[in-house]
Amino acid sequence: MWYPLTEPQEGLWYAQAADPGNPILNTGQYLEITGPLDVGAFCAAVKDAISQSDALRLVFRDGPDGPHQSFGDPPEMTLCDLRGSPDAKGMARKMMDEDSAKVVDLKRGPVAAFTLYQINDDCWFWYQRIHHLAIDGYAMVLLTNQVAALYSARVCDTPPPPALAPFAAVLDEDRDFRISPTRAAQREFWHETLANPPEIVSPAAGRPVSAHHFIRYACPVPVGLTAEIRSLSDESGVSWPDTLTALCGAWLRRWAGGETVLGIPAMNRMGRKSARAAAMVMNVLPLRLDHPEEGPVGQYLKSVSDSLRAARRNGRYRSEYLRRELRLIGGTNRLYGPMINVQPFDVAPVIAGVETRLHILGAGAVDDLTLTFRGSADPDLWFEIDANPDLYDAATIKGHAGRILDFLSNACEIGD
Repeated sequence: MWYPLTEPQEGLWYAQAADPGNPILNTGQYLEITGPLDVGAFCAAVKDAISQSDALRLVFRDGPDGPHQSFGDPPEMTLCDLRGSPDAKGMARKMMDEDSAKVVDLKRGPVAAFTLYQINDDCWFWYQRIHHLAIDGYAMVLLTNQVAALYSARVCDTPPPPALAPFAAVLDEDRDFRISPTRAAQREFWHETLANPPEIVSPAAGRPVSAHHFIRYACPVPVGLTAEIRSLSDESGVSWPDTLTALCGAWLRRWAGGETVLGIPAMNRMGRKSARAAAMVMNVLPLRLDHPEEGPVGQYLKSVSDSLRAARRNGRYRSEYLRRELRLIGGTNRLYGPMINVQPFDVAPVIAGVETRLHILGAGAVDDLTLTFRGSADPDLWFEIDANPDLYDAATIKGHAGRILDFLSNACEIGD
């Protein structure tokens, strides 16, 4: 049986169809596992998690009535023993990079690939690569955590965790939303919010069209700065993710010389059946940043936080539709500029008997700049800048990273 694409999937489908040879919509990560891993139990846990994740079996077709999706065979886990390699970690990363650069055949599948690389007797890399049409970043966390919980239950002889929500729940929610008055109200909210939008200006000149890859600079946020951000957040009564978003927005706004619009990913899951579904649900919300900065820092943070709260309440109406309806396509005539993505949930899962470390390889298209903060900020927080290589070079984004961290530190001092 064939089903229509959900609204979150439609924009990705047409983006991929416009550039079918571009692998940038492959999302990927690997979990570095150290310790006495029971490989048989781990493979069984992965198989069980895959069986609970219908989206990993998706196949697609296009026809006169538009794209549709159905279910094919599930992906299987591949085992790769690299213990004989003189540089097993380097070889594994090279193989992962090569796989991530492959274009997925959406008509045949599979949309996902899983490989367990054995690096040495006490170290494994578990690699996951899934096309964005099937899954988003939050769902990657759900899937990884489910495998960890299923494995831990096996080796500890404890009850397994509840199953993930079925893909049918996502299809049902999408169908209901399309015909609901809520959708029309959210559309109206965005058309009013984005009336007479400003010109989008970013730190780089040029046309922001996603390349086939991106460049990244990553570094830990100094523990002292993390504590300062938490302190400013507590004093202002604004969550630390919103505090980071508002402050990074202020830094980016300086390039625009005034008002601007930034892209803010929103998972759109809380309180819904899709909250525990491995699927593509997230949206990118246009945050219109026109908040006065002349007053106290806390006042500015609260103002931006209020705007973020309103945006999230109306976060299911798709940015792809807004871009088309407002005719904000191409060049500087676009819906939003750089993106800010704060992911407090993006941490390594706890697996019984072993230590884990999470490495994010790719999270989708990068048109301009994406500033990402991953971790709990208690105290660990990781900062990444992903950049379009047609607009930036490695030295430039490293410089931007240093300036952003300095700006955050200075803002926290002023806020005190």
